[in-house]
Amino acid sequence: MATLYELTNNATMLKELATTSDSDAFKDTLESLELEIEHKADDYGRVIQELTGHAQTIRNEELRLADMRKRTEKNILNMKQNLLDSMTATDKTKITTDLFTFSVRNNAGKVIIEDEKNVPTDFYIEKREISKSALKKALLEGTEIKGVSIVKSQSLNIK
Repeated sequence: MATLYELTNNATMLKELATTSDSDAFKDTLESLELEIEHKADDYGRVIQELTGHAQTIRNEELRLADMRKRTEKNILNMKQNLLDSMTATDKTKITTDLFTFSVRNNAGKVIIEDEKNVPTDFYIEKREISKSALKKALLEGTEIKGVSIVKSQSLNIK
């Protein structure tokens, strides 16, 4: 069976021969060629329909796996927070077992901006974005900026 590309080329050449060949022979050949193209179009339609269903199945699986990953990551965060809370409540900063070493790590402070209107323009990069690193440096040096603070936190380190 000819490919769609071959059938298209044959139809194009046949149309060019329309001026030089017998009209009945041309008409019969053209009709048979058009039937072959219609048959090929049906085949294409079936494959397109099947691939469309397959793509939808893949999309659904992607969504299911993304949801599963999010639930797993949430459970990991909850477990780490539970262990960190227990260690903090019992004043333990380090636990060593045969398999792991758990330690409480003090994170660098995070700049919290309650209201951007209070941030002096000196801390803006190109007048659009606030430089939190410059704000943090100024706050650590003792500069007070209304509505801006550094919040320190802890996290669990597992080795």
